[in-house]
Amino acid sequence: MNALEIVEEQVKSGAALETAQALASDGADRLAGLLVEVATAPVMRRRVSREAGRALETLAHAIEYLADEYVHNGRVGSVHDPELKAIQILKALNREIYFACPAVPTMWERWQKFVGATTH
Repeated sequence: MNALEIVEEQVKSGAALETAQALASDGADRLAGLLVEVATAPVMRRRVSREAGRALETLAHAIEYLADEYVHNGRVGSVHDPELKAIQILKALNREIYFACPAVPTMWERWQKFVGATTH
């Protein structure tokens, strides 16, 4: 079972929140590492595969649903709130899938490669 199938299964069964809450304690280190990676990564487009696109879409729906439920229930944010941690973990997984997709070279990089190839 790949990551996409696992995420879809969790969302369909309604167990995404419980799973994310269970991962919250050991997911904090992983989340911190991803935040550093995101903060230091250059801005570039990615070539998203069909499978990764489906996973990103499914995660986006799960994140939106949990955030809407959180707001609808009138909750106030707290650093130690398990529901907020669950949303953070899903967002971290979303970023992990996105950053695993190959980067699309910029026009400048393509031009440099073309010019370099024709001058040698």
